[in-house]
Amino acid sequence: MSQVYVLYCEVPHGTWGMAVAAQCPDAYRKEIAIDLQALTHQDAALPQLNTSDVTKVFGMGFCIVVLFFLVGRGVGEVLRLIRRG
Repeated sequence: MSQVYVLYCEVPHGTWGMAVAAQCPDAYRKEIAIDLQALTHQDAALPQLNTSDVTKVFGMGFCIVVLFFLVGRGVGEVLRLIRRG
């Protein structure tokens, strides 16, 4: 089984501004091993989606966003009229 090694720099927050990885001191360098099989595993792919269900969910979400937009505009207009009233 082959592995991929990832080298990263674990520095406390705010220690450096925009430091590059080559500037990481040895004390903060960490390495983790990831199985290559876990990265290329095909059984974990997305399941087949039913297009009608996806369309219903998208339509419902879109209607809710438009509804909140219109309610927000209406509330804004009422507040504007009260302020200028």
